[in-house]
Amino acid sequence: MSTKLFNVRLTDEDFKTIDRRVFKTGMTRSEVVRELVRNLAREQSGKSLIPQQASS
Repeated sequence: MSTKLFNVRLTDEDFKTIDRRVFKTGMTRSEVVRELVRNLAREQSGKSLIPQQASS
């Protein structure tokens, strides 16, 4: 089993999104976060693990 770590900063909006998903799905917060991390890992596989910030 391999472990990759992501350095991700969560905003208040991210926590609201997590809480909304917890409320809608009935999953626990840790299950929701685990799913989000899996999705992030899937998106990042084969790419640089350092996301490029789009300047706005």
